[in-house]
Amino acid sequence: MSTKPIKIGCYSAFWGDSVEAAVQLANEASLDYLVADYLAEITMGIFAGKRLRRMGKPGVDYVSLFLDHTLPDILPQLSKTGTKLVTNAGALDPYGCKQAVEQLVDNLGLGGSFKVAVVLGDDLIGDNNPMPALSSFASLQSFSPSSPVNHTQDSDLMPGPDDGILALNAYLGAKGIAAALAEGANIIVTGRVVDSALVVGPLMHEYQWNMETTPQYYDLVASASLAGHIIECGCHSTGGNFTDWKKVVAAGGYSNMGYPIVEFNPAGDFVITKPEGTGGVVSPGTVAEQILYETMDPALYIMADVIVDLRQVRLKQIARDRVHVSGARGRQPTPWLKCCGIFINGYQAHGDILIAGHEAKQKKFLWEETGV
Repeated sequence: MSTKPIKIGCYSAFWGDSVEAAVQLANEASLDYLVADYLAEITMGIFAGKRLRRMGKPGVDYVSLFLDHTLPDILPQLSKTGTKLVTNAGALDPYGCKQAVEQLVDNLGLGGSFKVAVVLGDDLIGDNNPMPALSSFASLQSFSPSSPVNHTQDSDLMPGPDDGILALNAYLGAKGIAAALAEGANIIVTGRVVDSALVVGPLMHEYQWNMETTPQYYDLVASASLAGHIIECGCHSTGGNFTDWKKVVAAGGYSNMGYPIVEFNPAGDFVITKPEGTGGVVSPGTVAEQILYETMDPALYIMADVIVDLRQVRLKQIARDRVHVSGARGRQPTPWLKCCGIFINGYQAHGDILIAGHEAKQKKFLWEETGV
């Protein structure tokens, strides 16, 4: 059981995030773990749609970007530093992704340096799930939409028998990741897990948190979940999407944007920072904006491993680009897991890049003229 702070960096917030960020953090020799979040709900839909259009033809259902443009650049460095890697790049085929990682490791001559593990069980209808397959939509009738803040849902949004379920994945918690680490894995590939589980799993393993024997177990897991929540969106917590964007420009701009690192202490408090000499800003403002992202009810941030209460969280600037975070509280989770269902319903998604804030026009002009 570790008695020292555990340092974890996150280089990816989404499928298509900066590939340079992985190299930036891999070069931080003091990191214990490197994590990467590639999946969003729309990402799962893209993979499901691609699989449907292939109509049985060969292809991959995991994040090939991870294998082709990121892993080859960082594996040699990770083998030197001993930094472990945890990612949900497995998408709809985590086992296939594991096999591809193992092949790449062998091709690079690093077979003795890495033990690769996969976390399965999120796929509720696919062939890669060891659980019994759901044979028809009739099996899904016990599923229902829920919200901690809005209990009146539009039933028209639920898929019907003829809508064509393309994928159904549960948001697993951190215990599978912790178990893989306990078996000696140093690269772990998952499918759909709670975003923060990529951080909670390593901390759960390092500190040997156990519900039966660890005092304040849920508070510790809640704090770890908050740490994971803050860094899982990559440079959003280091100024990349900050409302007060002029402060980021004054600190060196968006060039060579620093990606987040959490230094988690055994007592449950932690520090958010970034690599020295990189762009961006780590401040109570940048961290607080990320805390508010997707949390809905701050007293009931429902996760797979814990329900997080954010109402007593405190942020303190303790040095330049170093923010101390404390005060998260936790309680026993619900017996349910959130699921992401992809189905055909006759609509097409359209995305826009939005520049938000009260000085959005000036920010737009700055980006157009300087490229920062």
